[in-house]
Amino acid sequence: MAGPGIRAWEFARVLGRHFPTTLAAPPPVPVTVEGFTMAELPLEQIKQAALMKLIREHDIIIAQTLPLYLMPDDALADKYFIVDLYCPWIIENLEHYRLEEHNDPAWMARDLEAMSSLFSHGDFFVCAGNAQRAYWLGALSLFGRLTEEVYARDADGSALIDIVPFGLPAEPPRKSAQVLKGVVPGIGRDDFVALWGGGIWNWLDPLTLIRATARLRDRGYPIRTFFLGTQRPSVSDAATIRPTMLDMARRLSDDLHLTGSHVFFKEGWVSYDDRVNYLLEADIGMSLHLATLETRFAFRTRVLDYLWSGLVPVVNDGDTIAELVRDNDVGCVVPIGDDAALAETIADLIDHPEKRQAFSARCRALAASHTWEVASKPLIDFCRHPWKGGYGKRMGAMKVYDELKTMRATLEETSIYAKRLEREVATRDDYNLRTQAYIAHLEQRATTPTFRSVLSTRIRNTPVQRLATLARKAMRRR
Repeated sequence: MAGPGIRAWEFARVLGRHFPTTLAAPPPVPVTVEGFTMAELPLEQIKQAALMKLIREHDIIIAQTLPLYLMPDDALADKYFIVDLYCPWIIENLEHYRLEEHNDPAWMARDLEAMSSLFSHGDFFVCAGNAQRAYWLGALSLFGRLTEEVYARDADGSALIDIVPFGLPAEPPRKSAQVLKGVVPGIGRDDFVALWGGGIWNWLDPLTLIRATARLRDRGYPIRTFFLGTQRPSVSDAATIRPTMLDMARRLSDDLHLTGSHVFFKEGWVSYDDRVNYLLEADIGMSLHLATLETRFAFRTRVLDYLWSGLVPVVNDGDTIAELVRDNDVGCVVPIGDDAALAETIADLIDHPEKRQAFSARCRALAASHTWEVASKPLIDFCRHPWKGGYGKRMGAMKVYDELKTMRATLEETSIYAKRLEREVATRDDYNLRTQAYIAHLEQRATTPTFRSVLSTRIRNTPVQRLATLARKAMRRR
């Protein structure tokens, strides 16, 4: 699972301790799970009946998005809808399309329409941190959702949107297998492993880590950099994602002659349960990113795994996680894009194992206060005492959404009419062109001696009465 799947899975585990809970996910799903129920949810839009059946059977719906434009207007009328906004996907898509070639100019319009429908229908919203909350609170306010009624419930707006960050398992990590040192060819038992704990997305910066690895290799350090995820997990081969940044990282590693000796790319994706073995064998955990808008609002979920396993995090400055690491003195914060500074930081951690041990102890202590049960408290509280903040109380927001929905229907009808009109105009234009060509052909023939001779012959052979009739008709036309 990637971040969204992990979050949904852990929400189901936590909520299942308090309420009968169902986790709906694309097939295939586990046959048996402990503490909640699993339901298969087909991806095809034509099979929305399965989704509607689940909605009818439950009181509270929690989702990061729903295909609301395919659902009846009153589908959530008597339900409580919690929208999870932990991933600001519009900003991610801006960064994704900045590097990727694409032929989809309408992606942002679709994203904005989806966001508008979520803002209109949601009763309660959650996000991952203060920066995200400020971003979404501004959007929700402009959409008419920060009303007097909402403000009266809580003067800081938490009745509308509250913070539910990523969490950690309450149980300590347990190693079940040797997976890195002495197992992966090129990584010895005494080597120092820097673990990149997630995917190599386009807004992240593996290149600086690879350059820093080359610097440390040249200085004789036993550094081994291991990238844990090279391909987003997907239930569909057609949806497999291989980011451009991954290709750039492989190419740089090859150019610096690091691949297979100092830099390693794990093919595919490590399972959620198996990740703990990699965490417990590594020496430091890496989280590096680019200086983009995505960084400002991101929540690097894998760094919490580092805390849970006592793995010292080395992170870039500029995001929520950097503030967490710095404020609690659990790791090292380095400037964005500075491979020399990164190499020095890693070298210092290699040279001073006692510093790593102190960091590691503080990581585990901090992890104890970031369990999923603690993180999910606003979610649990709302489910215990839900209230309608969306359907029936949407005011200006619903009006905007209704207008958008009407506009979309009008545009679809207009598009159909316009296409039919274009076909008819094209047909008439073609007929006019052919007629004009025929007339020009006749005019050209009329100037030839042969044509005049044939015409004179036909006139001489035509009865006088018929010629008189033709002449009278010609006069009437004048």
